[in-house]
Amino acid sequence: MRVRGALLIAVTVLAPLALPPVRPVSAQRIRPYLPVLWVYPESVRQGGEVMVEYNLSKSVLVGGGTVTSTNTLKSAEISLMIPISMPYNITRVVALDPDLNEITNVSVEGSTIRVSAQKIGVVSVRARVIIPLSTPPGDYTIYVKAQALEETPNGTLITVDHSREERLSVAPWGPQVTLEVQPGEFEPPGTLTIKLTIANTEEAWEIDPETGGLVRTSVPITDSNLTIRSTLLSKLVQEEVGPIGPSEVKLVSRSFVINPDVQAGRHTLILLFNYRYDDATYAAMLTREVRIVKNSQLSLQAIDSPSEVQAGGVLNLTLRVSNDSPWNVSSAVLSVELGDLRREVQMGPLGPYQVEVVSVTLTAPEPGNYTVRATVTWVNPYPAEELNATVQIPVTVVAQARVPAKTIVAVALAAGMVAAAVRLVGAKKAGKH
Repeated sequence: MRVRGALLIAVTVLAPLALPPVRPVSAQRIRPYLPVLWVYPESVRQGGEVMVEYNLSKSVLVGGGTVTSTNTLKSAEISLMIPISMPYNITRVVALDPDLNEITNVSVEGSTIRVSAQKIGVVSVRARVIIPLSTPPGDYTIYVKAQALEETPNGTLITVDHSREERLSVAPWGPQVTLEVQPGEFEPPGTLTIKLTIANTEEAWEIDPETGGLVRTSVPITDSNLTIRSTLLSKLVQEEVGPIGPSEVKLVSRSFVINPDVQAGRHTLILLFNYRYDDATYAAMLTREVRIVKNSQLSLQAIDSPSEVQAGGVLNLTLRVSNDSPWNVSSAVLSVELGDLRREVQMGPLGPYQVEVVSVTLTAPEPGNYTVRATVTWVNPYPAEELNATVQIPVTVVAQARVPAKTIVAVALAAGMVAAAVRLVGAKKAGKH
Protein backbone atom coordinates (compact mmCIF):
# COMPACT_ATOMS: atom_id res chain seq x y z
CA MET A 1 0.00 0.00 0.00
CA ARG A 2 1.41 3.37 -1.00
CA VAL A 3 1.33 6.43 1.24
CA ARG A 4 0.07 9.63 -0.33
CA GLY A 5 2.18 12.58 0.80
CA ALA A 6 0.47 15.88 1.59
CA LEU A 7 1.58 18.81 -0.53
CA LEU A 8 3.61 21.26 1.56
CA ILE A 9 6.28 23.82 0.84
CA ALA A 10 9.59 23.47 2.67
CA VAL A 11 10.48 26.78 4.28
CA THR A 12 14.16 27.51 4.82
CA VAL A 13 15.11 30.10 7.45
CA LEU A 14 17.90 32.20 6.05
CA ALA A 15 20.65 33.39 8.34
CA PRO A 16 20.99 37.15 7.90
CA LEU A 17 24.07 38.31 6.07
CA ALA A 18 26.46 40.53 8.02
CA LEU A 19 26.13 43.66 5.93
CA PRO A 20 27.54 47.15 6.49
CA PRO A 21 25.17 50.11 6.41
CA VAL A 22 23.77 50.66 2.94
CA ARG A 23 24.06 54.11 1.42
CA PRO A 24 21.60 55.39 -1.23
CA VAL A 25 22.83 54.78 -4.75
CA SER A 26 21.54 56.18 -8.02
CA ALA A 27 19.33 53.59 -9.72
CA GLN A 28 20.97 54.32 -13.07
CA ARG A 29 24.33 53.07 -11.73
CA ILE A 30 23.04 49.81 -10.25
CA ARG A 31 23.45 46.87 -12.64
CA PRO A 32 23.20 43.77 -10.46
CA TYR A 33 24.20 40.20 -11.26
CA LEU A 34 22.02 38.07 -13.52
CA PRO A 35 20.08 35.10 -12.08
CA VAL A 36 18.63 32.25 -14.15
CA LEU A 37 16.56 29.27 -12.97
CA TRP A 38 15.88 26.18 -15.10
CA VAL A 39 13.63 23.23 -14.35
CA TYR A 40 13.90 20.50 -16.95
CA PRO A 41 11.85 18.88 -18.12
CA GLU A 42 9.08 21.35 -17.27
CA SER A 43 6.51 18.54 -17.32
CA VAL A 44 7.08 15.12 -15.76
CA ARG A 45 4.93 12.11 -14.99
CA GLN A 46 4.45 10.71 -11.50
CA GLY A 47 7.35 8.48 -10.58
CA GLY A 48 9.83 10.48 -12.66
CA GLU A 49 12.54 13.01 -11.87
CA VAL A 50 13.69 16.48 -12.94
CA MET A 51 16.82 18.60 -12.72
CA VAL A 52 16.82 22.05 -11.12
CA GLU A 53 19.64 24.43 -11.97
CA TYR A 54 20.22 27.96 -10.67
CA ASN A 55 22.97 30.24 -11.95
CA LEU A 56 23.97 33.66 -10.62
CA SER A 57 26.56 35.21 -12.92
CA LYS A 58 28.24 38.46 -13.87
CA SER A 59 27.77 37.87 -17.62
CA VAL A 60 25.21 35.98 -19.70
CA LEU A 61 24.67 35.51 -23.42
CA VAL A 62 21.50 37.16 -24.68
CA GLY A 63 20.50 37.17 -28.35
CA GLY A 64 24.01 36.51 -29.59
CA GLY A 65 25.50 39.24 -27.38
CA THR A 66 26.83 39.40 -23.84
CA VAL A 67 25.13 41.27 -21.01
CA THR A 68 27.53 42.08 -18.16
CA SER A 69 26.86 43.47 -14.70
CA THR A 70 28.89 46.47 -13.60
CA ASN A 71 28.71 45.28 -9.96
CA THR A 72 31.03 42.91 -8.12
CA LEU A 73 29.49 40.01 -6.22
CA LYS A 74 30.96 39.62 -2.70
CA SER A 75 28.75 36.94 -1.17
CA ALA A 76 25.56 35.02 -1.86
CA GLU A 77 23.18 32.82 0.08
CA ILE A 78 21.05 30.49 -2.04
CA SER A 79 18.35 28.17 -0.69
CA LEU A 80 16.24 25.63 -2.56
CA MET A 81 12.56 25.46 -1.69
CA ILE A 82 11.14 22.24 -3.14
CA PRO A 83 7.67 20.81 -2.36
CA ILE A 84 8.07 18.55 0.65
CA SER A 85 6.54 15.58 -1.19
CA MET A 86 9.50 15.64 -3.62
CA PRO A 87 12.80 14.35 -2.21
CA TYR A 88 15.89 15.94 -3.72
CA ASN A 89 19.63 16.19 -3.37
CA ILE A 90 22.09 18.89 -4.42
CA THR A 91 24.36 17.27 -6.98
CA ARG A 92 26.67 20.15 -7.86
CA VAL A 93 27.82 23.51 -6.48
CA VAL A 94 30.34 25.52 -8.47
CA ALA A 95 31.67 28.97 -7.57
CA LEU A 96 34.26 30.72 -9.76
CA ASP A 97 35.92 34.13 -9.70
CA PRO A 98 35.85 36.39 -12.81
CA ASP A 99 39.06 34.68 -14.03
CA LEU A 100 37.32 31.26 -13.75
CA ASN A 101 39.37 30.16 -10.75
CA GLU A 102 37.52 27.99 -8.24
CA ILE A 103 36.35 29.65 -5.02
CA THR A 104 36.81 27.41 -1.99
CA ASN A 105 34.87 29.41 0.58
CA VAL A 106 31.64 27.53 -0.13
CA SER A 107 29.42 25.80 2.43
CA VAL A 108 26.35 23.62 1.99
CA GLU A 109 23.99 23.16 4.93
CA GLY A 110 20.88 21.22 4.08
CA SER A 111 19.18 23.16 1.29
CA THR A 112 21.26 26.34 1.70
CA ILE A 113 24.50 27.23 -0.10
CA ARG A 114 26.71 30.11 1.07
CA VAL A 115 29.55 31.59 -0.98
CA SER A 116 31.86 34.51 -0.20
CA ALA A 117 34.98 35.96 -1.85
CA GLN A 118 36.51 39.26 -2.89
CA LYS A 119 35.18 38.78 -6.40
CA ILE A 120 32.69 36.14 -7.52
CA GLY A 121 32.12 35.58 -11.22
CA VAL A 122 29.47 32.87 -11.12
CA VAL A 123 27.68 30.59 -8.69
CA SER A 124 25.96 27.50 -10.10
CA VAL A 125 23.76 25.09 -8.14
CA ARG A 126 22.23 21.91 -9.52
CA ALA A 127 19.79 19.54 -7.79
CA ARG A 128 18.04 16.29 -8.70
CA VAL A 129 14.38 16.20 -7.69
CA ILE A 130 12.36 12.98 -7.46
CA ILE A 131 8.59 13.00 -8.01
CA PRO A 132 7.29 9.88 -6.22
CA LEU A 133 4.38 7.96 -7.63
CA SER A 134 2.30 9.14 -4.65
CA THR A 135 2.65 12.82 -5.68
CA PRO A 136 -0.77 14.09 -6.82
CA PRO A 137 -0.84 15.38 -10.42
CA GLY A 138 -0.93 19.16 -10.80
CA ASP A 139 1.26 22.26 -10.99
CA TYR A 140 3.97 22.90 -8.39
CA THR A 141 6.35 25.79 -7.72
CA ILE A 142 10.10 25.28 -7.61
CA TYR A 143 11.43 28.29 -5.72
CA VAL A 144 15.02 29.44 -5.19
CA LYS A 145 15.56 32.05 -2.48
CA ALA A 146 18.72 34.02 -3.21
CA GLN A 147 20.23 37.13 -1.56
CA ALA A 148 23.49 38.67 -2.67
CA LEU A 149 25.88 41.33 -1.42
CA GLU A 150 27.14 43.34 -4.38
CA GLU A 151 29.51 46.26 -4.73
CA THR A 152 28.63 48.98 -7.24
CA PRO A 153 31.31 50.72 -9.36
CA ASN A 154 31.52 53.58 -6.86
CA GLY A 155 32.22 51.20 -3.96
CA THR A 156 28.73 51.12 -2.44
CA LEU A 157 27.59 47.78 -0.98
CA ILE A 158 24.00 46.83 -1.76
CA THR A 159 21.78 43.83 -0.99
CA VAL A 160 20.05 42.39 -4.02
CA ASP A 161 17.26 39.80 -4.06
CA HIS A 162 17.96 37.31 -6.85
CA SER A 163 15.16 34.88 -5.98
CA ARG A 164 13.50 33.03 -8.83
CA GLU A 165 10.68 30.54 -9.27
CA GLU A 166 9.55 28.17 -12.01
CA ARG A 167 6.52 25.97 -12.48
CA LEU A 168 6.72 22.20 -12.59
CA SER A 169 3.80 20.31 -14.08
CA VAL A 170 3.23 16.76 -12.79
CA ALA A 171 1.15 14.53 -15.06
CA PRO A 172 -0.36 11.17 -14.12
CA TRP A 173 1.85 8.13 -14.44
CA GLY A 174 1.00 5.95 -17.39
CA PRO A 175 2.33 3.34 -19.78
CA GLN A 176 4.07 4.21 -23.02
CA VAL A 177 1.32 4.46 -25.62
CA THR A 178 2.09 4.76 -29.34
CA LEU A 179 -0.42 5.08 -32.15
CA GLU A 180 -0.03 4.16 -35.80
CA VAL A 181 -2.71 5.10 -38.35
CA GLN A 182 -2.52 3.90 -41.96
CA PRO A 183 -3.03 5.36 -44.47
CA GLY A 184 -2.78 9.00 -43.48
CA GLU A 185 -4.33 10.05 -46.79
CA PHE A 186 -6.54 8.15 -49.22
CA GLU A 187 -9.47 8.39 -51.61
CA PRO A 188 -12.56 6.50 -50.47
CA PRO A 189 -13.74 3.84 -50.45
CA GLY A 190 -10.85 2.46 -48.44
CA THR A 191 -9.80 0.76 -45.23
CA LEU A 192 -8.36 2.70 -42.29
CA THR A 193 -6.18 0.67 -39.90
CA ILE A 194 -5.43 1.74 -36.33
CA LYS A 195 -2.69 0.11 -34.26
CA LEU A 196 -2.27 1.06 -30.61
CA THR A 197 0.73 -0.29 -28.69
CA ILE A 198 0.58 -0.13 -24.87
CA ALA A 199 3.86 -0.92 -23.10
CA ASN A 200 3.91 -1.15 -19.31
CA THR A 201 7.67 -1.59 -19.16
CA GLU A 202 8.98 1.39 -17.17
CA GLU A 203 9.48 1.49 -13.42
CA ALA A 204 8.62 4.51 -11.27
CA TRP A 205 10.06 6.10 -8.13
CA GLU A 206 8.07 5.49 -4.97
CA ILE A 207 8.55 5.95 -1.24
CA ASP A 208 8.84 2.68 0.65
CA PRO A 209 6.12 2.80 3.36
CA GLU A 210 8.31 0.78 5.77
CA THR A 211 11.71 2.45 5.40
CA GLY A 212 10.65 5.81 4.02
CA GLY A 213 13.36 5.52 1.37
CA LEU A 214 13.02 5.83 -2.37
CA VAL A 215 12.66 2.65 -4.42
CA ARG A 216 12.09 1.85 -8.07
CA THR A 217 8.89 -0.11 -8.49
CA SER A 218 6.76 -1.59 -11.26
CA VAL A 219 3.13 -0.52 -11.56
CA PRO A 220 0.40 -3.00 -12.53
CA ILE A 221 -2.53 -1.64 -14.53
CA THR A 222 -5.60 -3.30 -13.10
CA ASP A 223 -8.00 -2.38 -15.92
CA SER A 224 -8.09 -0.37 -19.15
CA ASN A 225 -10.31 0.41 -22.13
CA LEU A 226 -10.16 2.29 -25.41
CA THR A 227 -12.55 4.81 -27.00
CA ILE A 228 -12.22 5.86 -30.66
CA ARG A 229 -14.10 8.76 -32.19
CA SER A 230 -13.88 10.63 -35.47
CA THR A 231 -16.06 12.18 -38.16
CA LEU A 232 -14.73 9.36 -40.33
CA LEU A 233 -16.70 6.86 -38.27
CA SER A 234 -20.47 6.59 -38.15
CA LYS A 235 -20.48 5.91 -34.40
CA LEU A 236 -18.33 5.86 -31.27
CA VAL A 237 -16.12 2.78 -30.94
CA GLN A 238 -15.36 1.35 -27.48
CA GLU A 239 -13.22 -1.65 -26.66
CA GLU A 240 -12.09 -3.35 -23.46
CA VAL A 241 -8.33 -3.79 -23.20
CA GLY A 242 -8.19 -5.26 -19.69
CA PRO A 243 -5.35 -5.47 -17.16
CA ILE A 244 -1.74 -4.93 -18.21
CA GLY A 245 0.89 -6.34 -15.89
CA PRO A 246 4.45 -5.09 -15.33
CA SER A 247 6.75 -5.62 -18.35
CA GLU A 248 3.70 -6.48 -20.49
CA VAL A 249 3.03 -5.04 -23.95
CA LYS A 250 -0.41 -5.10 -25.55
CA LEU A 251 -1.33 -4.41 -29.17
CA VAL A 252 -4.82 -3.27 -30.14
CA SER A 253 -5.50 -3.29 -33.89
CA ARG A 254 -8.74 -2.25 -35.59
CA SER A 255 -9.73 -1.69 -39.23
CA PHE A 256 -12.60 0.45 -40.51
CA VAL A 257 -14.10 0.65 -44.00
CA ILE A 258 -14.47 4.30 -45.00
CA ASN A 259 -17.38 4.83 -47.42
CA PRO A 260 -17.34 7.26 -50.37
CA ASP A 261 -20.01 9.46 -48.79
CA VAL A 262 -17.61 10.67 -46.08
CA GLN A 263 -16.81 14.36 -46.42
CA ALA A 264 -13.55 15.26 -48.14
CA GLY A 265 -10.92 17.15 -46.15
CA ARG A 266 -9.05 16.77 -42.87
CA HIS A 267 -10.49 14.52 -40.18
CA THR A 268 -9.18 14.19 -36.63
CA LEU A 269 -8.99 10.73 -35.16
CA ILE A 270 -9.18 10.80 -31.33
CA LEU A 271 -8.19 7.80 -29.19
CA LEU A 272 -8.85 7.94 -25.46
CA PHE A 273 -7.04 5.25 -23.47
CA ASN A 274 -8.44 4.94 -19.94
CA TYR A 275 -6.42 2.97 -17.41
CA ARG A 276 -6.60 2.27 -13.71
CA TYR A 277 -3.85 1.75 -11.16
CA ASP A 278 -3.55 2.19 -7.42
CA ASP A 279 -7.34 2.64 -7.09
CA ALA A 280 -7.38 5.69 -9.39
CA THR A 281 -8.44 6.10 -13.02
CA TYR A 282 -6.49 8.16 -15.54
CA ALA A 283 -6.65 8.79 -19.27
CA ALA A 284 -4.22 9.32 -22.13
CA MET A 285 -5.46 10.99 -25.30
CA LEU A 286 -3.83 10.58 -28.69
CA THR A 287 -4.86 12.31 -31.92
CA ARG A 288 -3.97 11.82 -35.55
CA GLU A 289 -5.06 13.63 -38.70
CA VAL A 290 -6.39 11.71 -41.71
CA ARG A 291 -6.97 13.40 -45.08
CA ILE A 292 -9.77 12.22 -47.33
CA VAL A 293 -9.07 13.27 -50.93
CA LYS A 294 -11.59 13.39 -53.76
CA ASN A 295 -9.94 14.02 -57.11
CA SER A 296 -12.36 14.95 -59.86
CA GLN A 297 -11.56 14.81 -63.58
CA LEU A 298 -13.46 16.54 -66.36
CA SER A 299 -12.84 15.76 -70.02
CA LEU A 300 -13.57 18.01 -73.01
CA GLN A 301 -14.26 16.88 -76.59
CA ALA A 302 -15.23 18.72 -79.80
CA ILE A 303 -18.03 16.73 -81.46
CA ASP A 304 -18.98 19.18 -84.23
CA SER A 305 -16.70 21.87 -85.63
CA PRO A 306 -16.22 23.03 -89.26
CA SER A 307 -12.68 23.04 -90.52
CA GLU A 308 -13.32 26.01 -92.84
CA VAL A 309 -15.48 29.10 -92.61
CA GLN A 310 -15.75 32.37 -94.54
CA ALA A 311 -14.51 35.59 -92.95
CA GLY A 312 -17.37 37.33 -91.22
CA GLY A 313 -19.36 34.13 -91.24
CA VAL A 314 -20.69 32.19 -88.29
CA LEU A 315 -18.57 29.48 -86.70
CA ASN A 316 -20.71 26.99 -84.81
CA LEU A 317 -18.94 24.69 -82.30
CA THR A 318 -20.44 21.82 -80.33
CA LEU A 319 -18.48 20.58 -77.31
CA ARG A 320 -19.04 17.78 -74.85
CA VAL A 321 -18.02 18.16 -71.19
CA SER A 322 -17.90 14.93 -69.14
CA ASN A 323 -17.37 14.43 -65.40
CA ASP A 324 -15.36 11.20 -65.40
CA SER A 325 -15.17 10.91 -61.59
CA PRO A 326 -17.55 9.70 -58.87
CA TRP A 327 -17.41 13.12 -57.14
CA ASN A 328 -19.59 16.21 -57.45
CA VAL A 329 -17.99 19.25 -59.05
CA SER A 330 -19.46 22.41 -57.58
CA SER A 331 -19.10 24.48 -60.76
CA ALA A 332 -17.46 24.40 -64.17
CA VAL A 333 -16.70 27.15 -66.69
CA LEU A 334 -16.21 26.59 -70.42
CA SER A 335 -14.23 29.21 -72.33
CA VAL A 336 -13.65 29.30 -76.11
CA GLU A 337 -11.03 31.55 -77.75
CA LEU A 338 -10.50 32.36 -81.43
CA GLY A 339 -7.94 35.06 -82.05
CA ASP A 340 -9.07 38.05 -80.01
CA LEU A 341 -12.56 36.64 -79.59
CA ARG A 342 -13.56 34.93 -76.35
CA ARG A 343 -16.81 33.32 -75.20
CA GLU A 344 -17.45 31.99 -71.69
CA VAL A 345 -20.21 29.64 -70.60
CA GLN A 346 -21.07 29.13 -66.89
CA MET A 347 -21.99 25.45 -66.69
CA GLY A 348 -22.79 25.23 -62.98
CA PRO A 349 -22.41 22.02 -60.95
CA LEU A 350 -21.73 18.62 -62.50
CA GLY A 351 -22.72 15.40 -60.78
CA PRO A 352 -20.76 12.13 -60.87
CA TYR A 353 -20.29 10.91 -64.46
CA GLN A 354 -22.60 13.66 -65.78
CA VAL A 355 -22.23 14.68 -69.46
CA GLU A 356 -23.20 18.10 -70.87
CA VAL A 357 -23.28 19.17 -74.56
CA VAL A 358 -22.63 22.89 -75.13
CA SER A 359 -22.97 24.92 -78.37
CA VAL A 360 -20.89 28.04 -78.86
CA THR A 361 -21.19 30.52 -81.78
CA LEU A 362 -18.32 32.78 -82.92
CA THR A 363 -17.94 35.27 -85.76
CA ALA A 364 -15.06 34.32 -88.03
CA PRO A 365 -12.22 36.89 -88.13
CA GLU A 366 -10.05 37.90 -91.11
CA PRO A 367 -8.84 35.16 -93.45
CA GLY A 368 -6.05 32.96 -92.11
CA ASN A 369 -5.27 29.75 -90.27
CA TYR A 370 -6.43 29.71 -86.64
CA THR A 371 -6.64 27.39 -83.66
CA VAL A 372 -9.75 27.50 -81.56
CA ARG A 373 -8.79 26.85 -77.94
CA ALA A 374 -11.57 25.48 -75.74
CA THR A 375 -10.93 25.06 -72.00
CA VAL A 376 -13.11 23.77 -69.18
CA THR A 377 -12.05 24.91 -65.69
CA TRP A 378 -13.29 23.56 -62.35
CA VAL A 379 -12.37 23.39 -58.65
CA ASN A 380 -11.39 19.98 -57.30
CA PRO A 381 -13.44 18.87 -54.25
CA TYR A 382 -10.27 18.15 -52.17
CA PRO A 383 -7.58 19.22 -52.26
CA ALA A 384 -9.33 22.42 -53.34
CA GLU A 385 -7.30 23.41 -56.37
CA GLU A 386 -8.24 24.74 -59.79
CA LEU A 387 -7.94 22.19 -62.62
CA ASN A 388 -8.58 22.41 -66.34
CA ALA A 389 -8.84 20.39 -69.53
CA THR A 390 -8.20 21.83 -72.99
CA VAL A 391 -8.92 20.89 -76.60
CA GLN A 392 -7.56 22.68 -79.68
CA ILE A 393 -9.49 22.86 -82.97
CA PRO A 394 -7.77 24.01 -86.21
CA VAL A 395 -9.93 26.30 -88.37
CA THR A 396 -9.21 27.95 -91.74
CA VAL A 397 -10.93 31.28 -92.38
CA VAL A 398 -11.26 32.05 -96.09
CA ALA A 399 -12.23 35.28 -97.85
CA GLN A 400 -15.79 35.80 -98.97
CA ALA A 401 -16.38 34.57 -102.60
CA ARG A 402 -16.28 37.37 -105.27
CA VAL A 403 -18.43 37.31 -108.53
CA PRO A 404 -16.32 37.89 -111.79
CA ALA A 405 -16.94 41.18 -113.78
CA LYS A 406 -18.07 39.38 -116.98
CA THR A 407 -20.65 37.55 -114.96
CA ILE A 408 -21.86 40.82 -113.45
CA VAL A 409 -22.21 42.40 -116.99
CA ALA A 410 -24.02 39.34 -118.38
CA VAL A 411 -26.38 39.38 -115.45
CA ALA A 412 -27.04 43.09 -115.98
CA LEU A 413 -27.69 42.64 -119.74
CA ALA A 414 -29.99 39.74 -119.04
CA ALA A 415 -31.85 41.80 -116.52
CA GLY A 416 -32.21 44.64 -119.07
CA MET A 417 -33.51 42.34 -121.77
CA VAL A 418 -36.03 40.86 -119.39
CA ALA A 419 -37.22 44.34 -118.46
CA ALA A 420 -37.57 45.34 -122.16
CA ALA A 421 -39.54 42.23 -122.95
CA VAL A 422 -41.88 42.95 -120.05
CA ARG A 423 -42.46 46.49 -121.37
CA LEU A 424 -43.11 45.23 -124.92
CA VAL A 425 -45.66 42.69 -123.74
CA GLY A 426 -47.36 45.39 -121.74
CA ALA A 427 -47.57 47.69 -124.77
CA LYS A 428 -49.12 45.02 -126.99
CA LYS A 429 -51.75 44.33 -124.42
CA ALA A 430 -52.55 48.00 -124.22
CA GLY A 431 -52.98 48.31 -128.07
CA LYS A 432 -55.77 45.74 -128.16
CA HIS A 433 -58.12 47.99 -126.25
